[in-house]
Amino acid sequence: MLILSFGLGFPDSWSFSYDPDLVKVCTAMMRVCSQVPMDEAARIEVAHSLSYMQQAGFEVMDSGRRIALLEGCLHSERELEHSLFLIADLKEKLSEEVRVDDYLRERIHDLTSLNKSISANLMGLQSVADENSDLRRHLSICTARHSYLTNHLENFKVDNAHWENSATQQKLEISARDDELEKLKGYLILTRDEK
Repeated sequence: MLILSFGLGFPDSWSFSYDPDLVKVCTAMMRVCSQVPMDEAARIEVAHSLSYMQQAGFEVMDSGRRIALLEGCLHSERELEHSLFLIADLKEKLSEEVRVDDYLRERIHDLTSLNKSISANLMGLQSVADENSDLRRHLSICTARHSYLTNHLENFKVDNAHWENSATQQKLEISARDDELEKLKGYLILTRDEK
């Protein structure tokens, strides 16, 4: 039987039997843990806990669901990074004198979609986070970034709505001014013709 170990100097008794599904789960877990800032002691703790997953019944539950949740966690991380880029990009656009309505609406739509996807993934992760300290740490990071994204998204929506209202008001004022100018022009033409 093939025996796997993490190569960190653990006793042979810390190894576990080969299980394709369990290996997938452990691989996904290690990928998640690699995204979380940890010292060497924490990494050893992670490897130690992973080596006992099979005996602890980790694989008894639906491993496919666990893999999907862990992959969802990584996907959320990528989406959060992308959302931070979009936020920085929006901040730059908002500071410019010329506002591009369609561009801003598209970016806000993108952020709203990302926000919904991240929320769904975080809800799924919450259901298993209590079982693993590293998932809890990662979930905490994702939740904090998600709050950051949500706050900025709401601010962008308010700012953009305010700007669009101001732009609409300006258009109305310009239209009213143009009407007055047309009336004045007509009056001047009429006065000239009378002379």
